[in-house]
Parts: sequence; C-alpha cells; structure tokens
Amino acid sequence: MSTSTSKPGYLFWIIVVLALLWNLAGVSQFFAQAMNTESWRANFTPEMLEIMDNLPLWYIVVFAIAVFISTFACVFLLFRKKLAVPLFLIGFFAVTIQCTFNLFINEAKAFYGFGQIAITIILPIVSFALYWYARKCEKKGWLT
Repeated sequence: MSTSTSKPGYLFWIIVVLALLWNLAGVSQFFAQAMNTESWRANFTPEMLEIMDNLPLWYIVVFAIAVFISTFACVFLLFRKKLAVPLFLIGFFAVTIQCTFNLFINEAKAFYGFGQIAITIILPIVSFALYWYARKCEKKGWLT
C-alpha cells in the first residue's frame, strides 16, 4: 500500500462529480418509483406497471441499498474518506443483485428493449468501476 501524500489531480474531481451525478440520478429513479409519480408511470405499459407494482419487498430494499449506499460512497470519495471503498463494494453487490433479478427473474424482462437491457448490463459495470477507482485512490494515499 502506497503512503503517498500527493493530492489527486483534476481528473479525480471530474470522476467523483460525474459519479455523484450518476448515483443521484439513481436516487431520483428510486424516489420516482417509490412515490409512483405520474411522470414515472407514463414511461411504462399497463402490463409493465402491473409487474412493477407487485415487485417483492426485498427487491425494493436492494434497490434502495444500491442507490443510497453508492451515493454515500460518492460523497465519502468527494471528501476523500476511506469509507468510500467498502460502501462502493456494498453498492456493487446490491446493484448486481438488482440487475441479475431484472435480467433473469423479473417478468418485466419480456418487455425490455435494447436500451433497458443495455442499462441493466452497464449498471454493475459502472458500479464495479467506481469500487475499483476508490481502491486505486486509497492505494495512492488520496483517502484518509
């Protein structure tokens, strides 16, 4: 483990801000779904809404963990705290569980278009990349 006391460059801040915005978009999606807003419902067919209205509670909990823990991880990374690393790992596991359910178990998968499938595959990749980046920052000594 490196004991470098160097400070991160501008690329660190760009990545952290983009990661925070990405995760805040996830929080927004969670609240739109949880509040069952009219604008959220307008994105889905009645058949999809029926499925989504009957999602298991554990799935909603995993969704909440994925978005909130990952957002907190971004905030900790923004403040250059080591706690970001385990939080990103927890977020990655939650995102992976959520996306696995969506791709292989959720009945709504029958209605997915290319975009929905693509984002469901991209989410855990981005989540893992953020975990990897946080570990890299920790090894460089940027996190305390």
